[in-house]
Amino acid sequence: MSASLETPRLRLRRLVPADEADLIALDSDPDVMRHVGSPAGVKSPEETAERVRRRVLDSGRGDHDGLGFWRVEGRADDLARPHARGVARGSMTSYTPVGRL
Repeated sequence: MSASLETPRLRLRRLVPADEADLIALDSDPDVMRHVGSPAGVKSPEETAERVRRRVLDSGRGDHDGLGFWRVEGRADDLARPHARGVARGSMTSYTPVGRL
């Protein structure tokens, strides 16, 4: 199932394998990970890569009734702005920004 939500400025879409490198970079950032995980903090590179692969696979299956992780992208001319890309966690109606890519 390929689901997305679009506004004039943003697109939210399910994660795909091409997002893995950006997600690993995000999950390797201590400023992001101090708020994420149990316990919070950056994990080993192997654990981070495995968690990212699971997240992408789960997103691709679409079996969470719209819940899960979504890629947030700026559209068209908004792509150059630094805030225009990121990852969010939530549903199609509410989401929590996790970080910028």
